[in-house]
Amino acid sequence: MFKEFEHNQEGFDFHIFRQAVFFSLTSTFFMWFIKLLEWSSNMDFGPYGIYPRTLTGSVGIIVSPFIHADFIHLLSNTLPYISFTLLLFYFYKNVAWEVFIWIYLTTGIWVWAFAREAYHIGASGVIYGLASFLLLSGLLSKNIQLIAISLIVLFLYGGMFYGISPEFVAQNVSWESHLLGAVSGVLIALFFRNRLKAQTSPEIENVEDASLSSTSAEKMTFIYHYKESKKAENKNN
Repeated sequence: MFKEFEHNQEGFDFHIFRQAVFFSLTSTFFMWFIKLLEWSSNMDFGPYGIYPRTLTGSVGIIVSPFIHADFIHLLSNTLPYISFTLLLFYFYKNVAWEVFIWIYLTTGIWVWAFAREAYHIGASGVIYGLASFLLLSGLLSKNIQLIAISLIVLFLYGGMFYGISPEFVAQNVSWESHLLGAVSGVLIALFFRNRLKAQTSPEIENVEDASLSSTSAEKMTFIYHYKESKKAENKNN
């Protein structure tokens, strides 16, 4: 019965969905595990974040998205991170790993290169990168499903883009991570736009197929009636 569910659900790939859930929840688990470890050991992992233009601070390019200032900070990042990674790894399965790694690394490198001198921690830069990628790439793809994803991201998380400006965030918030993550997502969406356009929506394919079938049927019917009328004329003559 489980196998039937997996293979018979039209338009739903359970295997890909399971992989997307696994990656999303596993990476989120490590964020929470690191925070709990920091809290239980009474340590401060903040100095492992990105400290711009220093050699030791470059370690944060890799580890900073897993480090958070407090549980409120982590909690605020958890839901959007899970949402965006699920959407990316399910609906963009052909390019998901490439997109995620590019957003992850370019955001960290740019923060290290251009941000103010302070420790930058948290997954928000990656989150902004994923959000901007999902928003723009759906529109560029001309795919009904991906456009719907773009609209969902805009509707549910559009307000988060206020965070790219220092005027709308607290002084201790890394607006640079937000801004540079968003820019990273935009550029990566533009870079992958041709590959995304190659993806066609199942709904579009079905509509086109139905239209072609209907047109062919009409032509066949016309030809059939035409032949029948010719036969009748010949008999009468």
